[in-house]
Amino acid sequence: MSAQESTEKEYRERDLSRSQASFILDRPFGIKNQGDLNCCVSMALCTAMEIIDYRDGDAVELSPLYHFQRINSPVGMKIRRGLDFAVRYGIAPYELHEGVHGIPYGSVPPEDWEFLNISSAAKSAAKNYKIKKKYDPDSDSINSYRSIPKSNMRSRFRTLLSLGNPILIRFPDSFHYRDTLQNGATVLTDGDSMNDGPGHCAVVNGFNSKGFNIIDSRGVDFGDSGEWLLPFKLVKKIIKEAWYIGAVVYS
Repeated sequence: MSAQESTEKEYRERDLSRSQASFILDRPFGIKNQGDLNCCVSMALCTAMEIIDYRDGDAVELSPLYHFQRINSPVGMKIRRGLDFAVRYGIAPYELHEGVHGIPYGSVPPEDWEFLNISSAAKSAAKNYKIKKKYDPDSDSINSYRSIPKSNMRSRFRTLLSLGNPILIRFPDSFHYRDTLQNGATVLTDGDSMNDGPGHCAVVNGFNSKGFNIIDSRGVDFGDSGEWLLPFKLVKKIIKEAWYIGAVVYS
C-alpha cells in the first residue's frame, strides 16, 4: 500500500468530524504580527508547532524570526521548504532569539539583518524543537506532515483538525482579502479579485457550521482579533496549497 493509499485509508477509518458541528485547537500564545517582512510561512509554522505542543500538554513559544533568518529568504518561501527546515534543524525558542533588544517582528528590514546575530545558544537549542519526520522512525510509516490533496478538501480538513492536526494553507494575498478583514469584518466574503496577488500563509485550527477558523499573522487589529472565518464555499476557490502537521519532537 502506497503512502497516499495509507493516508486515504486513515481518513476513511478515522473520520471523526462527521458528528462534530464545531472544533477548535487552542493556541497557547498571542497573535503574531509579521509587519512588512515576508515571513508568513515562518509565523504560521511556529503557530502550528505551538498548537501541537500545547495539545500534547506543554507550551514553548518559538521564534519565527529565527526560522526566517536561518532560511534567509527575504522574498518569502514555500511551505514545503519551511517544513523541511523545521524537521532537519528545528526552531529556537522565542526567548533565545526575539530580535535586537526585544525589537518586535517586522521592525528590522532585511538589509539590517547583520545586526540580528543568531547566537550559538539559539542554534543549539533549536535542535530540541523539531517537527517529527515519521510517526514511527523505525518503520516506513508516512510522514507526520503531508500535503493535503485538493479533492474533498473540506472533508479532509475537518477530519485532520478533529484528529488534532493544525493545517497550513497558502492563498492569494489579494486586495479583497486585505481590504475586507482589516476594516472590521470577521468573515472573508466572495469577491472578483480574490485570486490576485502573491501567496500568503496562515493556519487553520478549527471549524464551525459555517467555515474554517483561520489564525493569521497580521496583528490583533486584523479580522476578529487576529483570526477570521473562511466560509466552506470559498475553500476550493482560494486555497492553492495545504499541509497538515501531526507531531513534533521536543527534547
